[in-house]
Amino acid sequence: MNSGDRPYRVRHLINAGLLVAATFVCHQAFATATFIINNLDTAGEGFNDPSAPDPISAAGGNPGTTLGAQRLWAFQKAAEFWGQRLDSTIPIAVDADMDSMACDQFSAVLGGAGATNGVRDWVAGDLGPGGSLPPLSNTWYHIALANRIAATDLDPAGSDIGATFNSDIDNNNSCLLNTNWYYGLGTDIPPGTVSFFTTVLHELGHGLGVSTFVNTSTGVKALNRNDIYMVFLEDHDSGKGWPIMTNSERVSSAIDTGDLHWTGTNVRTKSSVLTNGTVGDHVRMYAPNPLEGGSSVSHWDTVLASGTFQELMEPSATGSELVIVTDEMLQDEGWNAFEGDCAAASDDLVLSNQTISNTQSFTACLTIDAGTNFIIDSTANVDFEAGRGITLGPGFRVQNGATFGAMVDPLMTLK
Repeated sequence: MNSGDRPYRVRHLINAGLLVAATFVCHQAFATATFIINNLDTAGEGFNDPSAPDPISAAGGNPGTTLGAQRLWAFQKAAEFWGQRLDSTIPIAVDADMDSMACDQFSAVLGGAGATNGVRDWVAGDLGPGGSLPPLSNTWYHIALANRIAATDLDPAGSDIGATFNSDIDNNNSCLLNTNWYYGLGTDIPPGTVSFFTTVLHELGHGLGVSTFVNTSTGVKALNRNDIYMVFLEDHDSGKGWPIMTNSERVSSAIDTGDLHWTGTNVRTKSSVLTNGTVGDHVRMYAPNPLEGGSSVSHWDTVLASGTFQELMEPSATGSELVIVTDEMLQDEGWNAFEGDCAAASDDLVLSNQTISNTQSFTACLTIDAGTNFIIDSTANVDFEAGRGITLGPGFRVQNGATFGAMVDPLMTLK
């Protein structure tokens, strides 16, 4: 394995109970879910590291004045990203820290995250106003999702997601051949770095619901009950869903490469946007042989693609991640998930030979190139928003009195 093939590692159940050093609330103006980040690092380490900030990350837009502050800012931005697309009236509490984790010159564990608890069969009458029964009985739900469905905090004394990331990746010549974390945003990652922001996005996805509670080595369900994730898994060879399989059948299915599929209705409807990774309208899950503990089953297959992009929730960091069908996976499980602005926008937008005389917005996931007689006249109000860059070429003109704005938002490339 080389430094370009870095597996994520996921832990599904994490016990809370560590001392919280600081708490941050992430809730953007248009967000529909609030994340509360509990910084569990002690003074001088991890998110509290007082070292000088990374200049490369600072150039990438990170305003943190110390290395720890840069780390925490990037983590907050990842939480805000999910907050923009999830609908929940219950805040999602995340315990976060950075520690030494496995790392050598060829491979590393980037981090891990998962639901701190799973709940089932909550009763509306016990919850008070806004409570509701879960859609499926006798089925485990990730605690943040259960809270969303119940419209109340089912475990008010505990957090909802636990997340730990590898602090050894920074400034360590023996780790991934001196690869360092990059704490800027976007998908244009500088050489010799790996995106902390994207890694946190991925791991929070596991805590929100992209993971099974089944022991994939033995096929045994958690306390002999289904979980909401495995409800939508099917082995295409046999045509059986995971809930009705025997333990040994689930073990075999977990290594049935190409034949372990997601069958939820929302994903199947969206599957046509994929240029690879589908069988009919079923979408392939990660099922390598031999089994990869912490990666198998709880990820999309590595073959998923939409044009030049791969899915964020594949098991390896690629540097070209996009949320393609994970929103729909979360919808299948019970989240109300909203795709970002790029759902209906083109990757690149070229504007020429136009005169704009009204209020208009132009949006592109990647780039906007405006020029060649693109004119904003004196009565116009125009906004540009792109994920990677905006170029104003020869022939671009703004007349006196016009209002014109442009914004590069690296988060768009992940929407």
